[in-house]
Amino acid sequence: MGEQLGVNPFDQPDVEEAKRLARAELTGGGAQHAAPLPTLMPGQLRKRSRPGDYVAILAYVPPTPEILVQLQDLRAVWGEKLGCASTLGIGPRYLHSTGQLHKGGPNTGLFLVITTDIGEDLEIPSMGWTFGQLHHAQARGDVRALLARGRRVAHVHLTRLEELGGLA
Repeated sequence: MGEQLGVNPFDQPDVEEAKRLARAELTGGGAQHAAPLPTLMPGQLRKRSRPGDYVAILAYVPPTPEILVQLQDLRAVWGEKLGCASTLGIGPRYLHSTGQLHKGGPNTGLFLVITTDIGEDLEIPSMGWTFGQLHHAQARGDVRALLARGRRVAHVHLTRLEELGGLA
């Protein structure tokens, strides 16, 4: 189908940009990479909604069945309150499915990025960082890529997953 449409499905320049930014987060060090990103608060994000928008919940959280139910409920509440379509992506795996649309498609998305503290973390052999650090770098890289394209983004970092309900 991609060939028929004149689209190369393997060309994901905006996904590559997010990956480059994630690598910079991991290797750059310093205060610049630890500083909060200039995102909106969730309430501000809601107020920026326009007709024809969609809301995307981009969650870098453990994908347990219980958490997925909470996230689907959150997605439905946001969609209903804003009167728009809503999606849920679990990070970082959504980066290769809808990630290109988010950054390279029309500017009609409202992006609520959710991250959480990593409980049990493991070192990645021969890399010099942990899976938790990689996870956070991928989230920050995606947020930075979205912001660079003028997308409307709110980022919420939860210290406990029980705080998910407060985002509705």
